[in-house]
Amino acid sequence: MRSLRRGLPVLLIAALGWPSASQARDLNAELINAAREGRMAMVRSLLAEGADVNAQNANGKTALMGAAYFGNERVVRLMLAEGADVNAKDKAEATALMAAANSGHVGVVQALVAEGADVNATSKTGVTALQNATTLGYTDIAKVLEEAGGGGKKGRKGKKGKKSKRK
Repeated sequence: MRSLRRGLPVLLIAALGWPSASQARDLNAELINAAREGRMAMVRSLLAEGADVNAQNANGKTALMGAAYFGNERVVRLMLAEGADVNAKDKAEATALMAAANSGHVGVVQALVAEGADVNATSKTGVTALQNATTLGYTDIAKVLEEAGGGGKKGRKGKKGKKSKRK
């Protein structure tokens, strides 16, 4: 009984100190979340630890797409500098450019276009970033996309148009 009492704390410490497979960190999932949330220091740290800049979640979304949708321009620029695929597509064949255009982030759109984003890429539904920006009334984003060679069929414009969100 005494040996059991002596051995039990050692077993507990060993069991608690060693992470099991279910406790292992998923650097790629953490990267996608940190990018979406705009947590620049965490994104840098995860990339330094070996997270894949082009990793995708179950829906095919990348960290770049999440950062673009939420307007995290600094994170977008970092991801691009680290080699993120500017034209990666998710399961719906949407791109980071489409995400930024849909959510009204002109600075992100400009950064993506400057890095070679395909302004005429279409989603599975056949819609381009320009069509969405125009339909949503983001006139300044539509102008950036048109100047970059976007020539998709234009959606309907809002009466007054919406200014894009700037961050």
